[in-house]
Amino acid sequence: MNEDRFRDARGDPTEFFDRASRETPPGEDVSTTVVLIVEELTGTPMEELPLLERTIDVESLNDLFRPGSQGGPSNAIGTLRFDYAGCTVIVDSDGGVVARCPNRR
Repeated sequence: MNEDRFRDARGDPTEFFDRASRETPPGEDVSTTVVLIVEELTGTPMEELPLLERTIDVESLNDLFRPGSQGGPSNAIGTLRFDYAGCTVIVDSDGGVVARCPNRR
């Protein structure tokens, strides 16, 4: 997944944000991957994060990015971008998740 999607208005890479990426492992819903990556970046235990359901329809997110037949990539094409818990999250059709959160420093 291309992390260069996080650039400022001039197209320069942002430097005041922490970034992380993770592939959704087989058997894990992409919504779980989103929560885990935001937990990692923010240092906030998942139990203390806002419910993802208040940001996005979790069932639809999981259905859209569910692996295709025989465990291959999903049938979705493209990416989905949304904000969650102060972070910007991008989910790619290959199951990759990239998140950008303001630095905690």
